[in-house]
Amino acid sequence: MTNRTLKGEIKMKVKQKMTHRLAAMAVVAASVAGAADAEAANTSLRNVTGNIATATGGLPNMISMFAYIAGIAFAVLGIFKIKQHVDAPANVPLAQGMTRLAVGGGFLSLPFMTKVMQGSISNNDQEKIGGSALIVSNTLSDFQ
Repeated sequence: MTNRTLKGEIKMKVKQKMTHRLAAMAVVAASVAGAADAEAANTSLRNVTGNIATATGGLPNMISMFAYIAGIAFAVLGIFKIKQHVDAPANVPLAQGMTRLAVGGGFLSLPFMTKVMQGSISNNDQEKIGGSALIVSNTLSDFQ
């Protein structure tokens, strides 16, 4: 193969890749535009706030799950660092293990603390702080 034919094949492959990428982008753009047109007919402030409240309803549980997992991970890492300190006190400071244990304790207490804060804000009425309270009403009488 000569140098010219090799360059020609490379150019052809690059053009094919670019064509495929452009076609994929066109398909995605057309589907997004179609979805936007379908949703545009049924948008009001009440619908938008209702959709936001519904979509974010599981967010506190997801944050709690992340906090529990991170807390356990940091606590285990802290125990391992303290074990390393016991084995070689000159190489690993005790503060590293204690810091990890403190961070793990903070993450483990985060879900409990959020429940306490929610209870203190709403006087233990969970409906006042739930997602349904975010939905905008159509009448002004609801705001009086």
